[in-house]
Amino acid sequence: MAAPLEQAGFSIQLGGYDLETSLRAEFGSGSLTVGICAEYDALPGIGHACGHNIIASGAVGAALALAQVAEELDLRVVLLGTPAEEDGGGKELMLRAGAFDDVDFAIMVHPTPGMDIDCTGTSSQGCDRFKVHFTGAASHAAAAPSHGVNASNAATIAQVAIGLLRQQLPDGIRINAVVLPTQAVTNVIQAQASLEIEVRAHDAALQQEVKDKVLRACRGAALASGCEMD
Repeated sequence: MAAPLEQAGFSIQLGGYDLETSLRAEFGSGSLTVGICAEYDALPGIGHACGHNIIASGAVGAALALAQVAEELDLRVVLLGTPAEEDGGGKELMLRAGAFDDVDFAIMVHPTPGMDIDCTGTSSQGCDRFKVHFTGAASHAAAAPSHGVNASNAATIAQVAIGLLRQQLPDGIRINAVVLPTQAVTNVIQAQASLEIEVRAHDAALQQEVKDKVLRACRGAALASGCEMD
């Protein structure tokens, strides 16, 4: 992504803002600074399922086009490569590190299948992603199952409780939970199990309220299964 921008006369900074995979490309010296965000991460085992390859190429195309009229329009063009959109919040980390401090406004394109979206009537959800870990006690599943405390049970109960919780939530709230991979085998009572959970909402206070409910559900699952939770 950096190569065509550098060839067009952009100054390039690879890495920065405490993110090794970030990118900053600048062109022009105008009084108005336009920021263009380029996302380029992908999902494990899937690839660019959310169109980040299109976002990145569209951002580069926009930056190259603006560079051609930057002097005429008194612009400084700044393309910001923002990694970890799917998991990690690279854009947020770059914001906190000052990447947008000298940007007057920022734009980005995002593809969507089969429809046009009016941005003036659309808002995005905040996402809070966190992990819950259950600890039980291992035992042989055939010879001495009663000696074990099954962390897998806690994860199962938590997922069921979260699923039931969804029925009582306001519109616009989204919760998803996945069981993280383990080295467990079927003939051993599982002593460790982890969930990764995300809560999405348009309102930060409501998001925190729902997260608290999710954590209470997980603590209930730990209590019901005899596990510890952290």
